[in-house]
Amino acid sequence: MKKFKIVSIVLLGLLVIIIVLALPKNSVQAVKSTKDHDFKTENLVAELKDKGINLYYVEKSDPDMFKGFYLKYNNSVKYFDWESVDKTGFYPTISLIEDKYIAIICTLGEGSGLNKQQMHLVNIDSLEEVKYQDPLDIIRKQAATKIEIPNVYIKINNVEWRESNLNLKNSSNYFETVSYENIITYEIRDNSFAVIAKAQVSPSLFIGEFVVVYIF
Repeated sequence: MKKFKIVSIVLLGLLVIIIVLALPKNSVQAVKSTKDHDFKTENLVAELKDKGINLYYVEKSDPDMFKGFYLKYNNSVKYFDWESVDKTGFYPTISLIEDKYIAIICTLGEGSGLNKQQMHLVNIDSLEEVKYQDPLDIIRKQAATKIEIPNVYIKINNVEWRESNLNLKNSSNYFETVSYENIITYEIRDNSFAVIAKAQVSPSLFIGEFVVVYIF
C-alpha cells in the first residue's frame, strides 16, 4: 500500500506532510488532589504504571461508549469530557512524548471499513490539554484529489501522483475525489506523532494512505 506522506519534499516516492508544533510553555494550572476522589479499579482503562499515570472512565453511555475521563498523574487529577468506544481491543491507550506530553488515543468509532481514532495531548506538568491542528484539515488544504475512471490523481505541494487501476470499471461505485475520513489512526514516536488516514476511492477499495507527521 502506497503512503502519501504530506511534506514539502518527496522521499523514496512517499509524500508526507510535516507539521511543526509550537506548543505553549508549561503553565501552572490548578488541578485537584487525588484524595478528593474514590477511584474504582474496575473503571481503570489505561495506565503507565512506571510513570504514575492512570486513566479512569466516569460513566458508560449508549451505544457502548465511555463518557468522561479522569486523568490521574501522581497526586493530581483532572476531568476531561472525552469519549471512547467501550470494546475490548479498542480501549484508550496512553503514551509519553519526550516525557513532557501525555498522549491519550481514543476510538470514536469502529466497524467494517471504519476505525476513527482521536488523540488528546496533555501537558504532563499542568494536566492542561494542548490543541493541535486537525489532520483532516491539513490534508484538505494540502492535497488535491480527483478520480476519473480508471485513473486516480493525487497532488500534494505541486507533486502529482497517478494510479491507473484496471479494476475501476464501474464509475457508479466510485467517489469523485479520494476519501480519507473513515480509517484514521495515530502512531506515537519519541519526539513526534503521526496520523495515518487511509485513502479510499470506493466503499470497498483503499489505494494507500495519507500520513501527517507532527514534530515538536
